[in-house]
Amino acid sequence: MARIVGKSSEIQGWRVGARGSLACGLTGLALALAGCKDDEPSGDAGETGGDTSLTTSTSGADETASGGSTGAGVDPNAPTWYQDIAPTVIAKCGGCHREGGIAPFSLTDYESAAPYALALAISVEDHSMPPFAADDKDITRWLAGGNSLWYQDKGFDIRSGAEWKKVYTFASPAQVATAVAYSGTKAVAGWCGPCNNIGFARGISTNAGGAWHQLALPSEVPNRYIEALAIDTADASGKTVYVGFSGFSRKWTEGPGAGYGHLWKTTNGGLSWVDVSGSLPDIPVNDVILNNGKIIVATDLGVVVSSDAGASWSRLGGNLPYTTVMDLTLGPDGLLYAATHGRGIWSIAAP
Repeated sequence: MARIVGKSSEIQGWRVGARGSLACGLTGLALALAGCKDDEPSGDAGETGGDTSLTTSTSGADETASGGSTGAGVDPNAPTWYQDIAPTVIAKCGGCHREGGIAPFSLTDYESAAPYALALAISVEDHSMPPFAADDKDITRWLAGGNSLWYQDKGFDIRSGAEWKKVYTFASPAQVATAVAYSGTKAVAGWCGPCNNIGFARGISTNAGGAWHQLALPSEVPNRYIEALAIDTADASGKTVYVGFSGFSRKWTEGPGAGYGHLWKTTNGGLSWVDVSGSLPDIPVNDVILNNGKIIVATDLGVVVSSDAGASWSRLGGNLPYTTVMDLTLGPDGLLYAATHGRGIWSIAAP
């Protein structure tokens, strides 16, 4: 197994800012603020709107509602919406997912929730939240993923789910976004679908180069859960993208064997890819940040940084626990924030 060499000498150390039995990821916190607490906003198939730089076309089909079953053949012990599902959904999601709420769709009754049954099941099974990203050039523009990708330009001032506009729909209702990145007029989304062990598949869609389209990933790119995406703003074309892979073929299940790189890069919009894992250990990559010519990566063993395009890596700082870091965010105060799994939220001077 590759080893990380030493620690970075340019950083003094991390400071912990929040603790808890489970420190929520920064993305999860942002989603809670945004009111987007489930996988797929609703809307008519083919609907587009919002920023025309993101709105080009939809492909595939949205999920269709599966109506309730009545009559002969119904299992009297089968779970029901009102008795078994609604109490939890309304209690956990109803504050935002209601008519007039700021979430993109309502979940307060069976008719509203049924169209999203598959996406809801995938989200619960994978213990995942839908990915969300703000435009790194304009904080008021947000992109959220589910079975479709949705855009709004009100930032934290959004007041209604109707202000979300669909910009793209994945090819199959079984495909749901696992990571998104957004920079100016360019955006990219990673997805899985099916997301379970049998038949697992992953992919990437982007609008770099024109209309939204699905990339044809070469066989050497791992068939693993896509955890992170980062668009290199140094490339004005938006075609330079980094992809971070988990160590698993679904959220919590081991994927293909050892030796597969966890960080990959394209400079031509996905036509070709190179493994830039370098000396990274064979552990999941959970987030990727690009800053000042450096690649900063959140892993299951803390945060590492590379100053040579991924050839070699060093531990960032010296006192962050060897723990899973789920999310990284660059703050306006010049600090890099890291949200860990169970060890709090930490900050350090951004390298």
